[in-house]
Amino acid sequence: MGRTLAMGLARVHAPFNFFIYNPTQEKARALAHDVQGSVVPLLNQLANIDIVLIACRPQQFSQLALELKPLLKGDELIVSIMAAIPVHTLADKLGVSKIVRMMPNTPNKIGLGVNLFFFSPTVSLPERTSILNSFALFSSVFNLEKEDFLDICTAFTGSGPALIFEWARLMGEILVQRGIAAHDAHKMVNQTFLGAATLLAGQGKSPLELREEVASKGGVTVEALKVFADSGMGQIIDKATQQAYLRGKELEKLL
Repeated sequence: MGRTLAMGLARVHAPFNFFIYNPTQEKARALAHDVQGSVVPLLNQLANIDIVLIACRPQQFSQLALELKPLLKGDELIVSIMAAIPVHTLADKLGVSKIVRMMPNTPNKIGLGVNLFFFSPTVSLPERTSILNSFALFSSVFNLEKEDFLDICTAFTGSGPALIFEWARLMGEILVQRGIAAHDAHKMVNQTFLGAATLLAGQGKSPLELREEVASKGGVTVEALKVFADSGMGQIIDKATQQAYLRGKELEKLL
């Protein structure tokens, strides 16, 4: 995801110079090439960086923090895309005060992503504006008032694409089970999701209004929607996203 965000910023010519560190040198060189940046071969060669984007797995952060903290001046802006690690932990482990927690999602790869932000109070308004404006050049950005709002929304925007992909996968498999050729089945489903999402984004109508345009009284769609209602689809989505949120809180305690 760090690569995706760097590529997005480079694509829109955001006003940043990129210095890339990755323990896998081949990955660092490839990304530096793609964003016209510079490779930092060793972490201790990091110097004079104003913004540090941390894009490792949460489980790797403690070790990274031990290596990174002595290299920081203390006035850097830290942008973390790690789930579950709160502002106070980032500040304590890195010895800095200006923290941005960010939660991206995979559609950033095609310029259709959602990026959530929570800024610690020590981040100045010009710094906030610069970050939000830069990411807004290639994604939809949301500046959340409370840190917990970021954790709540993560289950919907961060995990949401996986839930949608799973729904598409199941629909395709069921079509195949009912005799439709696999290639056709998956193409039908993919195009249906694309078309429906485009309508939702571009028509200025609510999901309910668009649903009602399809579900005519006494028709076939109404019967499918009845199964959703009878099966408690709303409760299933509520439970799934709540479990994702609670898992984040569990990880926060473990890390």
